[in-house]
Amino acid sequence: MNHKLLALDLDGTLLRRDGSVAPEDIDAIQSARRRGVLVTLCTGRITTGTLPTAKLLSLDTTLICADGGLLACPRTGRTLEQTGISDAAAHRATLVTHELGLAPFVFLPGEIHADVRGTPWLHYVRTWTPNVHVYDDLHRSERWKQSDPVAIVLAIGPQSAIQQARDQLTREHPEAIQTDAWRAGSSGDQHVLMIRPYGVDKGVGLAKLAQSLNIAREDVCAVGDWLNDVPMFKFAGRSFVMGQSLELVRASATDLLEAPAGSGGGVAEAITRWLGE
Repeated sequence: MNHKLLALDLDGTLLRRDGSVAPEDIDAIQSARRRGVLVTLCTGRITTGTLPTAKLLSLDTTLICADGGLLACPRTGRTLEQTGISDAAAHRATLVTHELGLAPFVFLPGEIHADVRGTPWLHYVRTWTPNVHVYDDLHRSERWKQSDPVAIVLAIGPQSAIQQARDQLTREHPEAIQTDAWRAGSSGDQHVLMIRPYGVDKGVGLAKLAQSLNIAREDVCAVGDWLNDVPMFKFAGRSFVMGQSLELVRASATDLLEAPAGSGGGVAEAITRWLGE
């Protein structure tokens, strides 16, 4: 039997705005699994932010977390493989962002370590996981430096300082990190800088998983809604994008869904169209 692989983004795709999963999406996923489809979650969340949904769906296929940097067990959350940021680059990132007055956050596989100046943004970073520890000075804290490899470093603050940090860190560690930046919220000058390991994205993580399962890319389907989903769309043989997503994201997928992001029902629609039910 030739297995197929279905990779689902979480926020805005499988998860509705209140964090729940629509009953029709749950039913469609279980129906696909009964037909031999292997289902994984491919998300920017770290492991502890992903595991509750994996357990809700009783998934048994390796999870792809931290935008492709982490492969984790869907039952226990144990890290199976990780491409992390080097210690030197992670430590430098927290120092540079601290010196520029930004609020830094360090993402490990199971928890986030935050600086006290990032307190106003805790509601935002808890999207990745509810497990957040706050320190008076994150850069000087030794706890996260002695733990698991760093998956992501995040910083929030004014656009000018975000750009300065991005330019400096990219110049200092051109082969160790890659960066993305976007506005935090719909108004104001606060922006987000995300620092990830160089060469890591959802497409890379999905390719690793498909290869380990001996599944050809033409038998891989991906469903998502945001910019970080574009790499997995490019890898998958079939890709579905939620309705009302950005034009760039829509243009990267093979199929456009009717269900808008965050509404629920899009995964069920994608499965029906993909499997021809």
